[in-house]
Amino acid sequence: MLKSLEIQGFKSFPERTELIFHEGITAIVGPNGAGKSNITDAIRWALGEQSAKSLRGSRMEDVIFSGTAQRRAVSFTEVTLKLDNSSKILPIDYETVSITRRYYRSGESEYLINKTPCRLRDINELLMDTGIGLDGYSIIGQGKVDEILSNRSEDRRAVFEEASGIVQFRTRKEEALRKLRRSEQNLVRIDDLLAELNNRAVPLAKQADDARSHVELATRFKQIDAALTLRQIASLELQQAKRADDLELTKLDLEEARVEQDEARMSHASAVELVDSLESRIDREQVRFNELSVIETEKTGLEALFREKLAASKKNSESLMEERNRLTMQVMAFEHELTGRASRRENLLERKQQATRELNAAEEELAAVEDKLNEIQLHAAQALEKRDKLSERAFSLFATYRERTGEKQALASRRDHVRQDLHVLDDDLAKTAESVDQLRLEAEAQNEVISRSEVEAAVAKESVQKLHERTDTIDESLGETISEIQRLRYESETFERLEASFEGYQRPVQLLMQELKRSQGGMHEGIYGPVGSLLSVPEDLTRAIEVALGASTHHVVCDTSDTAKELIALLRRTRAGRVTFLPVESIESRAIDRAILEKASRAAGWIGLASDLVTCDPVIEPALMFTLGRTLIVETLDDAVQLSEAIHRSYTIVSRGGDVVHRGGSMTGGWSSNRTVGVLGRPARIREIGERIKALEKRKVEMEAQLGEAIEALKLAAAEEESLLEKLADARRQLLRLSAEISAQEQTYERLVKTNGELKTEVAAIDGRLEELVEEMKRLEEERTAVLSEREEAALFVIQFETENSERAVERDVCRDRLTRLKVSIDSIDESIADFDSLTSRTGSE
Repeated sequence: MLKSLEIQGFKSFPERTELIFHEGITAIVGPNGAGKSNITDAIRWALGEQSAKSLRGSRMEDVIFSGTAQRRAVSFTEVTLKLDNSSKILPIDYETVSITRRYYRSGESEYLINKTPCRLRDINELLMDTGIGLDGYSIIGQGKVDEILSNRSEDRRAVFEEASGIVQFRTRKEEALRKLRRSEQNLVRIDDLLAELNNRAVPLAKQADDARSHVELATRFKQIDAALTLRQIASLELQQAKRADDLELTKLDLEEARVEQDEARMSHASAVELVDSLESRIDREQVRFNELSVIETEKTGLEALFREKLAASKKNSESLMEERNRLTMQVMAFEHELTGRASRRENLLERKQQATRELNAAEEELAAVEDKLNEIQLHAAQALEKRDKLSERAFSLFATYRERTGEKQALASRRDHVRQDLHVLDDDLAKTAESVDQLRLEAEAQNEVISRSEVEAAVAKESVQKLHERTDTIDESLGETISEIQRLRYESETFERLEASFEGYQRPVQLLMQELKRSQGGMHEGIYGPVGSLLSVPEDLTRAIEVALGASTHHVVCDTSDTAKELIALLRRTRAGRVTFLPVESIESRAIDRAILEKASRAAGWIGLASDLVTCDPVIEPALMFTLGRTLIVETLDDAVQLSEAIHRSYTIVSRGGDVVHRGGSMTGGWSSNRTVGVLGRPARIREIGERIKALEKRKVEMEAQLGEAIEALKLAAAEEESLLEKLADARRQLLRLSAEISAQEQTYERLVKTNGELKTEVAAIDGRLEELVEEMKRLEEERTAVLSEREEAALFVIQFETENSERAVERDVCRDRLTRLKVSIDSIDESIADFDSLTSRTGSE
């Protein structure tokens, strides 16, 4: 049914190896160490073996090829069984069924049926009642036949049940019984839980009522809280709306304030303009006042002139009155002097003619005076116009001068303010530079702190890492030590079990000794045991003594021949086989000739007589001499050959490595793959293992103490590293803060430097403008002085022309008065002539 077996990475099969099982193959045979057991172990492992001990290992990882000096270890193992299912023995619809198990060093395991992942249970159910299972009869390893034949009837029954095909049903029955037991246990548990729940029902009901009340109250609280929140939200919304309205009103007030501010600014500007205009008007009025002062002076002169003219007019009136009186007297004289009227008339005519001539001359003089007056008025108007223009120019220059003076004062005030700002700015620059320098010193100090902290943190990290490595190393060594202790304990227990069960001895010897233990409850006092179990052999000579003893190792030592006969009868009754007994009472000790022994002791490579190299109970010393009294032990085969020739091949000689030169010259030797401890080495191995375990236990305690100290040191170092890292983080945060402050201070410094430059530029511009203003004001003052001087000259010309005009006007008036007098005189003369003529006529008529 088994067609082939594929093995990869399993024990001694590192490469993928396929074994084909043709029809008729029923067993695997071969020399020791050929790998027979590894093949059967691979089959058992693929079928689901879970015990590493059953596979002759301590851990499941031991089945993976662990490497050699020439080949490195592999990381996983895989075994595949290919079964012929053409007869449909297996309940699966495939002609060939492959069962695969894969295992990794990480502990992961996989099972596959026809390359499909499955469970181990699926494989067990598939192979149930086929005899192929893990515990089936199809695979029989070393000692399995004797074990099957010698086991109890219950154990043999399992084999027959497997062969008869009822294991599946028995397994199902056991599974059902297990489920039933679990169900019963669950029912009991449920009853316990019900009882417990019934006991807890009342308090739980109270708790449930409390919980419901809590839920209701919580719901009510949430509703109230939601309502309160909504009310608060509504109130806040109202407040927000009110505040929004207030904000709008405030904005309107702000706009009105801004408008009023603008109006105030405009009013201020208007007021400034008004003040400027008033100042200009004051200046104009001052000029006008000066002009009026001049006019007042001129008026005073004119008033004096008019008073003179009035006095002249009064005098003229008085003169006219006198003339009238004189004429009246003349008329009266004319009336009285009628006789002289003709001559008088002639006189009047002459006077008229004279007056007419004077009138004509006066008219001509008046015309000349009026022409001169018109010319004087024209020049006076021109001089007045020039004076007014010069006044306006002077006023304009004065206004410009005042503007430049105001600008100069404003610029001087601005320059003072700017210089104050520069002074404050210089202080700020000095403080900022000092602050930047201080911050940079702090940053450098912080950098040094960071550098030191980084070094300290690196040292602490390295220390922690080293402590981690040391802890891991100690922990790994401790684990290895614990594993080694467990392995040695298992090995010791194994050797002790083997020693107690007489494993390694011939089967009849094992059965005899086991039967004696079962039947008599222990070893009979006349039976000492197999020779191999009674000798204490040095470890380095174990191989040589084993070879020297040969089959004698399995001989049983007893006290007398009667005991030997009883034991032989027991073997016959139990059909256990044949055993050689050594009754110490009757056997003869075989000793070597002393001369030969002395000769051999001088030979090269001599170690000693075999019986002298081992120790035993003195009671069984005859048996020791019987088995080893005539065997010599030397170092090498060459030494054995030389010694055998020297003693004429009369004794058996064994080398330390186990090569033998027999009595008579025959030789036995070669390579043996059996490196396991034999029956002779078990006691020494058990003692060695015990001493090794004690040493490892002591080392374990020391390593646990070292591990504890390393862990404490690691905790302290980790705490110190964490503290240093926190300190480093704080230092870096401080450095970032200082860097930000330095950047801000540098920006402030740059801004202050820029402002300083702008202010200095402004001061320079102001100084330049002030110099320009000084020059311009000087020019304006000079020009205004020149204009005022020219204006004074023009005013003097105006006054001069007005004086001359007044004089000419007086002269004109005098001329006009004279002309009027002359006309009046002529008219009077004409009236006198007319009156004279009329009087003459009346007189003549009378």
